[in-house]
Amino acid sequence: MPIPIRPARAADRDAIIGMHVTMSRKAYGHILSDYYFAEVLPAEKDKLWSERFAGPVDPERLSIMVADADGVLAGFTSAVFDPSDKWGTYLHHLYVGSDFQRQGLARRLWLAILDTFPAAFLDTPISLLALEGNMPARALYDRMGGRIEERILAQYPGSPDTPVLRYTWPHRDELRQKLAPHTA
Repeated sequence: MPIPIRPARAADRDAIIGMHVTMSRKAYGHILSDYYFAEVLPAEKDKLWSERFAGPVDPERLSIMVADADGVLAGFTSAVFDPSDKWGTYLHHLYVGSDFQRQGLARRLWLAILDTFPAAFLDTPISLLALEGNMPARALYDRMGGRIEERILAQYPGSPDTPVLRYTWPHRDELRQKLAPHTA
């Protein structure tokens, strides 16, 4: 039976922070400094997720979906809806725990988050940022038809300037089509 996906709750905050920190280290450990992972990242993620769960999540501004494997966080994704962002909806996170990878869960999480888009964002662009050196993520985004629109240099404490790529899709339905399971 597939792992259920549901909207995140405030009670998921600590598990999301833990996965965010752990999987970031795993994905970016060869790119960013040990100092960043030990001294900066945990506090950054605690602040981010504490702010996001400080009150009710406004579905017109933010969506957070989790994959819940019998009380164990298997993965999560989030989308930020900001009408002033020229890049449109920002797919801010997509993380799947090591024990749950290669089971189609990332695809299912993205499909679930696409279903939460407010009506005003159905036909607007979608974007995300990926570290240039994160080849597994880039391969996924390339397979999903993402277009690289810009390359910027980001600064992470204790690390040299780090190239970051902005991937985009023109609208929700194009990304949904790329994510839909292929049928014969």
